[in-house]
Parts: sequence; C-alpha cells; structure tokens
Amino acid sequence: MQKATRDESISPLSELDERSQEIFRQVVESYLEGGAPVGSQTVAKELNGTLSPASIRAVMAELEGLGLLYAPHVSAGRLPTERGLRLFIDGFLKVGELPVSDSSRIEALCAGAGRNLREVLREVGEGLSGLSQCASLVITPTQEQRAIKHIEFVRLDPGRALVVIVDTHDLVENRLIDLPPGLPAHALIEASNYLNDRFAGRSLEDASRAIEADMTVDQADLDAETQRVIEAGLAVRTAADGDPSLILTGRARTLEGVQERAAMERVRLLFEAIERGRTLRRLLESTLDGSGVHVFIGAETELFALSGCSMIVAPIMQHDGGTGPLGAIGVIGPTRLNYARIIPMVDNTARAVGRLLAWTMKNGTATGPGPDSATLLQSELDSAGRILIFTGAGISTESGIPDFRSPGGVWDRNQPILFDDFLRSEAMRRESWRRKRETDRSIGQATPNRGHRAIAELMRRHSASVVVTQNVDGLHQASGVSAEQLVELHGNATYAACCDCGLRHELEDIFREFDRDETLPTCRGCDSPYVKSATISFGQPMPVEAMRRAEEAARACDLAIPIGSSLVVYPAADVPLMAKQHGARYAILNREPTPQDGYADLVVHGEIGSVLGDAVGID
Repeated sequence: MQKATRDESISPLSELDERSQEIFRQVVESYLEGGAPVGSQTVAKELNGTLSPASIRAVMAELEGLGLLYAPHVSAGRLPTERGLRLFIDGFLKVGELPVSDSSRIEALCAGAGRNLREVLREVGEGLSGLSQCASLVITPTQEQRAIKHIEFVRLDPGRALVVIVDTHDLVENRLIDLPPGLPAHALIEASNYLNDRFAGRSLEDASRAIEADMTVDQADLDAETQRVIEAGLAVRTAADGDPSLILTGRARTLEGVQERAAMERVRLLFEAIERGRTLRRLLESTLDGSGVHVFIGAETELFALSGCSMIVAPIMQHDGGTGPLGAIGVIGPTRLNYARIIPMVDNTARAVGRLLAWTMKNGTATGPGPDSATLLQSELDSAGRILIFTGAGISTESGIPDFRSPGGVWDRNQPILFDDFLRSEAMRRESWRRKRETDRSIGQATPNRGHRAIAELMRRHSASVVVTQNVDGLHQASGVSAEQLVELHGNATYAACCDCGLRHELEDIFREFDRDETLPTCRGCDSPYVKSATISFGQPMPVEAMRRAEEAARACDLAIPIGSSLVVYPAADVPLMAKQHGARYAILNREPTPQDGYADLVVHGEIGSVLGDAVGID
C-alpha cells in the first residue's frame, strides 16, 4: 500500500516504547470506532486494567507533546491529530481481506455495469459510494491525453460533420463540428487520412501541437479547407468545457457525517473546488504512476487542508499486459474513516474494474464475465417477433472481402471517386472500372460465411423480419435471404446499371470489352456513357425506395441489431436508431466499439460469425 508524502517530523515507531505504542493504538482505534474523544478510563478498560488511568494520562500527555494526540477541550479525552492518523495508518493499521459479502457486491457491481469505460466507472463509482458511505470519485485520462487509434470525419449535412475518435483502449468519442460553406467531400477524407497516417498512437494534444507547427512552416501539404477541418476536429477542450473524465458521486454521504455547520460549509467548498479546478486531477494523476492504494489525510494536501477530509484512491491497472493505468477510483470522507475496511474495499474495486475491462477487450462483450455473449444475444433473439438486422462491411470480412473504413482498408489505399467526378471525367470513369475489376476479384471468389448463414436462418424463422444492408457484395442473397426480406441501401456490386435510364448491365459483358483495351461501357438502351456499378457512390443520392423500406422496417420491428457496422455512415446509420426511438430493443454486434454503443441494451464486441452462429444455433 502506498501513502501520500508525509511530514518527516512525525515520530517513528522506533521512538515510542511498547507501552506508548499500545496506548496510542488504543486511542486511535477507539476514536475511529466511536468518533468521540477517548479518555484514560476507556483505554484502561481496553487494556484490562494492566495500567492505571493515571499512568495512561501521563503517556497520553507525552503523545500530545509529540503532536500525535490533542485535547479538543481542557477536560476532554484525546483525539488523534492528522499526524497521528498518518502514523497509525503507516505503522499500526492491519489491513486484512475484504469480507466476502463486500467483495461479492463489488464483483456484482462490475458484472452488471455499463457498456463502455465511462459507464463502467460511473456505475461502479456509485456502488462504491453506497458500500463505503462516502463520496466516490473516478478519473480517466482525458481524450486529449489518450493515444489515438483512428479518427474519421463523417459529414452529417452540408454544414456539420461528426468527428469519430477511437483511442487505443477502444474508447469512442464523438465531436460535432461546423463545416465551412461549400466544403468539398474530399476534404473530410483527406483530413482523416492525414491524421491516421501521421498521428496514430499519439495523443490529441501531441497531434495538435505537431499540426500547428507543420502549418506554421507550411509543411502540412494540405489545402486551406482541409486544414480548417482538422483544426476544428482536434480542438482541445478548455477548462470552461468542464472535465468529462472526472466523475464525483455521493457527496451527500460525506456531508451526513459532518455535525458542525462550519465544518459542513468547508466540505461543501471542497466539492466545489473539486468540480471547478484541476487540483484534484493533478493529485489523482500522481497516483497513476504506481500501483496500490494511496491515502491522503487532511492538511497533507492543499486541497483537503481546510475540510478535514481524507481520500483513499487506487489506480485501475490493465490486467492484460497493457501500457498503463486506465484511470483511478477512490473515496472522500471525514478523517475518521474505517480505514481497515475501506482501504481493501477501494483496492478490490480497482482490481475488479481492471479485470472487467481486460476481459472485455479480450473477449469482446461488455457484459463482463458471466453469461457468454452468444447466450445473451440468443435471449434477445428468442424474445423478439419482428427483427431488423442492419449489416455493414464487418460481416463480410470473414468471407475475405476487405472493408473500407478500418486502418489498412480500401479507403486507406485509394481515395473514393465522387459521383460528380464520375459523371464529369472520362478518366475518372476509367479509373472507377479499373478499381471495380480489382475489387471484383475478391467479391467474385467470396462465399457466405457463418454470420450470413445465421442471418438467413433468422429470416426463415421470422418471416416478418427484414435485413437492411450497407453491403454491396450480394452475399445475403447468396445465403438465401429473399428479395422481399432484403433492403440494399448502397446498391449491389454484382451488376451494373445506367445512371440515366436504370437499365441493368451484366459485369461479364462489360469486362469482356474493358479487359481488352479499357473500352468504357455505354448503355445499350439509351446510349448513355454513364454506366457504373449498381452501387451508391459518394455524393450520389440515396435510393428513395430502399430508404422508405428501411424506415418502415425500423418503425415496425421490436428488436434492431446492427451487425458488423461502424455506424458512422449517415443517413444509413440512422435506421437502427430509428427503431430504438420507436421502442425496439437495441443490440449491437461488432468487432470494434461504435458511436452508438451507449444507446444499446446489449453490446457484444467479438467475431461475428462465431457469436451469431452460436446464438442462432448453426454451424
């Protein structure tokens, strides 16, 4: 157990004889138990009469002279000073195992906690406050301090974009930014690629400083619009924005233990200082440098000097060989705390949260150790009548089809061709067909995987259910999902269509000509040169009928399950949320966290084919 830095003038135990140590220990233990000044008669009774009250009073006077005890009134007994409490905690306190009843309640709190790090810490903090009867506090590194894993800019409408920031702990933060008028679509893509290429693994603070330096010396190689997008997306919060990474609950419990009005006012001011200042953050961050429980008593720290409070806090360490603490958790209460009980309580809570988060990252379900994720998902499916399945690229990667948005995905290698560019430029149309030829080699060899087959089986069991897909690979049809139960929001890549008259063209006929001399197709019905893959390109309007059917299914279902979708592509990502808004249960199955995890009733992060196949009961 680690302690706060303390005044070296405190008398070490070696300077107290055995009798003085025993009397000191009895005074402090009696005070911590009863909360009142301790007299010589009380100590004599605890010592079974081995020392007379007069002898005890003489020793207590010596201890008072050493600054370890004090008398609040002339005729009163003695109380330990803050120095005395520090000496008692360091030298006398015996911290044993937490009672099974308390440890079981802590494990239960963690097992039933929320679906992301902040929810877990908030709910467990509330539970710790209830167990300890103190205020609880939790700190997590701010988004600016956490290392970036991936950043994406997603346009919501002409004037706004969503910045999706995923850190190396797979925590997701969304920021809404305003866009400059007339911003071209490529600026958002270039901003995402620039940040992911240069700053993955670095904090937002580091990235912001480096980008500012690059732009100052004109080395960023970005146009003015893209620079403005990056600056808005990486804007570091100021103190005025509040501190979303500090969670404080149960303040009333600490105030309940304060009797004097003046003392109550001091404690109230303490909590105000905590909420508006960074003193506590700096204090807590000092605990993240090591492991074990830290105890801060009263005037040992500036923050608690006037309030007469103590803080017991422990870092939440990663238990999977990770790179450092995920945060810290602790309690604030009066200096008269049951340290022997609360120190192991805080320690066990921090360890339990660490185990939970490590288990979640490894096994992919945010429900914690307990019922496996497939069983939980099966329960949701079995209780549903009309199901909306919403699929993204993640379900098809297990069939060997690369996704678009992940690091190393298609858009990391090639900038998407905008619909307007396809119409405007013959060169862009030719490049589009070159890429189509390349991607079709993987799509053409792909077959439905276990996840596709599980969805097809669900559609067979639930005839009123619907699959709404963002995918264009045709694997849902190949797995057996009927056209009546399938809505393709982004089209279908297994054939082509004329942009003018809509006539279908088979790819085999197009590639026969294109492979010979890159001859571009023309529509055999209207002679239009605008024949493209029957998919929705960037900047191309969404299909009206497909969106109508998707929204109709969302309003009618009683369970919506996005599967393998990053849920950042709008307006498609609004479809499952619409189901939630109309009262449906909401479960998310994806390998990575999504911006909508906080809205879901169940979140499972894992291999899609394995989890879904087990839940449905197919091989």
